[in-house]
Amino acid sequence: MTSPPVTDRFYAYFRVVDPSDPEEITRVLKIEPDKVWKRGDTFEVQDRLRRRRGSHWSIDSGLDDRQPLDDHLEALLWRLDLKRDALLGLLPRHRLEFVCVAQVWQAFCWAPNFDLQRRVTDLGIGFWFDIYSLGDIHEIVSDLREQFFMKDIAR
Repeated sequence: MTSPPVTDRFYAYFRVVDPSDPEEITRVLKIEPDKVWKRGDTFEVQDRLRRRRGSHWSIDSGLDDRQPLDDHLEALLWRLDLKRDALLGLLPRHRLEFVCVAQVWQAFCWAPNFDLQRRVTDLGIGFWFDIYSLGDIHEIVSDLREQFFMKDIAR
């Protein structure tokens, strides 16, 4: 994430969900992952050592988080389109997903164009959406109503 937290931010990445052997995914796809770990690997959170509950293998789009989701998916597809047979060979043992993340101020609405959807499904890839709200417009409106109502009473 590179944008300030008050702007809408979007990014997407490709992942193989909980592969039993992440190194196999690297060998099959002939792509080095941006993030990889195995079940049982240790990591640190708030100065406490934890163990991974599942394995992970993923590649990022490489784009800035101010770019639209379609651009992130196009960048990922550019890397994966030529790996069609290898991707399909991972099915059904593995679940393949594009994780689309949006951190938005108010509401989020997005629909990938039909060609993009077709290309993604032709590769056996599904979608996973993570949407986070940076603010609650209803709370802001309520606060403003209270401020104006209080001013009307004071007059």
